[in-house]
Amino acid sequence: MDFAVMEPFNQRIAIRFHMPGLCAKETVDYVAHHLRLAGAAEPILDENAIHAVHELSFGIPKKNRRHHRAGPYLRHVRSQTDGHR
Repeated sequence: MDFAVMEPFNQRIAIRFHMPGLCAKETVDYVAHHLRLAGAAEPILDENAIHAVHELSFGIPKKNRRHHRAGPYLRHVRSQTDGHR
């Protein structure tokens, strides 16, 4: 944010904080927690999928929240393939 048009905005920011990404274990817990909040009664993503989420998001929560959008779709697909409706 070093652009001149951003100067008024930058002047209003009192504190800047860089939050490092989550470690692999924290990502597993974060994803599991948010999938439960989304209504998943059982694990939807296997260990390899969670590892991929961590690697692709660099452990940054904002980036790994994208799995929330996939949760309902994955549940639907699973119910169709398991014969449950």
